[in-house]
Amino acid sequence: MHYNLLFNGCSYTQGSELEGINKDYEYRKRHRYSHIISERLGKTYDNISVGGGSNDRIVRETLHWFNSGNTCDLAIIQWTEITRIEYISAYAEHPISFNPRFVVTEWEGWGNDTPKIKKDHEETKLAHEHFYKYFYNSALGIHNFYKNLYILEQFFEKNNINYYMIKLSPNFLWGRRLKHSICFSDNPNQYTNFFWETLCKHDFFSISSIRNTMINIQDKENFTPKHLGHQLLTGTHPSELGHQRIADFIINKIDTK
Repeated sequence: MHYNLLFNGCSYTQGSELEGINKDYEYRKRHRYSHIISERLGKTYDNISVGGGSNDRIVRETLHWFNSGNTCDLAIIQWTEITRIEYISAYAEHPISFNPRFVVTEWEGWGNDTPKIKKDHEETKLAHEHFYKYFYNSALGIHNFYKNLYILEQFFEKNNINYYMIKLSPNFLWGRRLKHSICFSDNPNQYTNFFWETLCKHDFFSISSIRNTMINIQDKENFTPKHLGHQLLTGTHPSELGHQRIADFIINKIDTK
């Protein structure tokens, strides 16, 4: 199927928390920035974003969307936190998004093979704990981001697909401004180079961020109200006003391209 616009990203593009305590997901769909942009421009669109998803998922699902026979005039890709990765369990067929704060294991109890599902559940929690405790570091996150960026750039360029990229966070959320290389020893001449970065057309630091560029992270009007005691409604995602401001920014960029 052909759409004018394709949107993919994490919870910010999904429109998380716009549904409110009444779980009005139609309201969320109508007020997230993908719908606002499409309505203002008179375009058709598809939004395949998933809350909590990693950049691994964003790339994988974007490629799957096109390989399934879909097409678009412009793909708008929102990169998420570099700390997230996609994990493949030996006991399940579905990928799992890892986040430093939590891992979603909602599939427990699905299907008829209960022991297998339980094993999958336990293994994933253990893998999540060990990954961030012993394996993950900021250099790995940066390396993985540029690998994903390279894959998607190459796909878009080779298939003549127009695209526009934004990111969730400004540069300070990388811990420090790491660019091209990072020193891991007392010797300032010993660096680990980010190979994938040298192949990319874009640079992380030149991609516009939602937080602080499109919407002021200090302005509470830009974010949804916080509901105490509610697991999902934390007040950390763009409000209706925030989505309007994101839409304004992107429409301006599209018009000037």
